[in-house]
Amino acid sequence: MTSAVVRQGLIRHGPTLGLAGVGGAIAASLVTAIAYSGPDDEPYSPLNHTVSELGERGVSELAPLFNVALLAGGLLIALYLLSLALRATAHDRAGFGFGLLGTAAGIALALVGLFPVDDLEPHIAVAAVAFGLIFVASLWFAVWRLRGAAPYPRWLGIFALVIAIVVVVFLVLPGLLQPEYRFEMDFTEELPRPRLLWNSALEWLVISLVWLWIAGLGLYDRGHMNGGQP
Repeated sequence: MTSAVVRQGLIRHGPTLGLAGVGGAIAASLVTAIAYSGPDDEPYSPLNHTVSELGERGVSELAPLFNVALLAGGLLIALYLLSLALRATAHDRAGFGFGLLGTAAGIALALVGLFPVDDLEPHIAVAAVAFGLIFVASLWFAVWRLRGAAPYPRWLGIFALVIAIVVVVFLVLPGLLQPEYRFEMDFTEELPRPRLLWNSALEWLVISLVWLWIAGLGLYDRGHMNGGQP
């Protein structure tokens, strides 16, 4: 009885949880970026600062806020996407699979907040897993929707396909255009921080698109559950 109540509660409130996770992560990112002052007293810019630098303790003034928001946001997004898996019917294996993949991606994103860039090795490992799962989940959703099987607007499927493509570009292009900066974040006079760091700009593009996509899914689901029109 209790498990059924929890299941129904999660299905009902899942979209709201996802929207709260996205909104909290965006708000914390903006506040942390505004307060940021880098090693050379430079302001934060998504064009040449990575997402992880917002959570770098000892450098980013509001690093704890960002890391906690990323941890909580990732878990809330995971709960929302778990609710999608729970909603899937016995014959909707594609929807169930997407829900599980999305849940795993949300948990991996939360772990990025748990292991900030100061803990470099686990941070790199969980970040790599997060981006890998984002790629697989978005591509899975795109195929599911564009085949006409998913109960979502077509534009959300196209949006997911764009995310999958941008993830591949993020993983490949910086190494081709700026190989000296691909894995180097300790800037010196010999290797100064460029005005445009492709690794940072594309990483922010991926994260921003994912947040918008999750928000779109959540708004559609919440409206649909409340009797709104798709």
